[in-house]
This record gives sequence, structure tokens and C-alpha cells, in this order.
Amino acid sequence: MEMKTASISVLCTVQLLSACAQDLVRLDPATRESLKSTSEIKVIHHVAPELYVPTDQPRVAYTGGGGYAALESQTRDLLIREYDLKDPILRVKTNFAAAAGKKLGGPTLTPVPAPFMIGEGPDRLKMQFGRETILDFATMYWAVVPLPFEPADIVAYRARARLIRFPEGKILWQGVCDLEGKDTSGGPRGANAQGPKAGGLKEAFDLLADTCTDQLVAQFMGKETEQ
Repeated sequence: MEMKTASISVLCTVQLLSACAQDLVRLDPATRESLKSTSEIKVIHHVAPELYVPTDQPRVAYTGGGGYAALESQTRDLLIREYDLKDPILRVKTNFAAAAGKKLGGPTLTPVPAPFMIGEGPDRLKMQFGRETILDFATMYWAVVPLPFEPADIVAYRARARLIRFPEGKILWQGVCDLEGKDTSGGPRGANAQGPKAGGLKEAFDLLADTCTDQLVAQFMGKETEQ
């Protein structure tokens, strides 16, 4: 599967996202070292925006019978259900906590299972977390863009992670990933979505989530990945 870090993502290109140039906030080395004496860091995530799937164009799909046929556009809910798509931030959150916890060697990183609304900024979160330190994860966008007349999709993913210390609500660190990939499994779509190839779209998002995790951990530890 081809994948690259996108300087300008698919969604930014078509101007569907207003915050494509969100700044990084680097974690001060002294602050990172001080985290070793923190007993616990809560790990939270926010509700994802809706999966972006263009519905104003036909989807071209392999029928499994030796040819291709244009299918009607699939609705977002149908796509999520058929391919068992989950918000990639759940995978990012879990894997980041495991990797960063080992590297920090100090605090316990405790996941909070219930999601928060994306509009709940530091002031709102302060009411929930009082004097705690949290790692805060959010999917900013995720998208599936079918390639015309090809049995393939472009998948795009952008996520943000923050380390916030309360009660002051200071953002000690902010990392982002902005990625594109391609599902070239050529598997059947729609009603024909059965068998091992049907998982290609989910695997494409899983790969983006894993790459995003690697980039965020590197940013958090002060080791930037190559762009």
C-alpha cells in the first residue's frame, strides 16, 4: 500500500477543512523529564467528525464477475457498517499510551473510555480533571475518496494530540499527523463486499493510524520524523 505524509492533504486541497496548518507545540525537555515524577496521566479522546465520503459521484467497483460496474454512491453509514470502520483515534490513543508509557518510565497512563465532545477545550475539561494532567487525542478529519474508474480509494487522516496540565489548563505539548494512503486491494464493494479483500479499506485506515502513532510519539519525545 502506498502511503505518504501529506504536506497538503486531499481535504485541504479541496478546502474542506479550515485548520490545515495547525501549529505544533514542542514539549520542553525539562517538562518531559518532570513527567517521570507524575503519578498518573489520564488519556482521553474526543468524538470524531463524520467520515467524509463524497456522495455526488458514482463509485466504480469490481463486481467479482470479470468486469467493473458503476455503483450508486454509498452513504457514510453504509460504508462504515460494511467495512467495520472505527474512528482511527481509538487505535492511536491505545498505541500511543503503550509506547509513550514505556519511554517515559514514570507515570501510569490511564485511558478514559468515554469520549468527549471536540468543542470541550481546556477550560471545559478543567471541570472534569481538576488538578490532573491529561493526554488529549482527537481526529480532525478522516476521509474516503474513491478514484474514478479504478477499484481503489484515497484515504486521508489527520489527528491532533495534546498534553494539558490542570488547574492552569496549559497546553504543554501539541502534536499533529496529516496523512494520506491508498487502498488498492481491488476488493469487491457494496453488496459484493465479502471475503478477505473486503478488509482493505479498514486496513488502510489502520496503517494510517499506526503511522500517525509513530509520528506523534516521535514528536512527544522530541524526535521529529522525516517529512
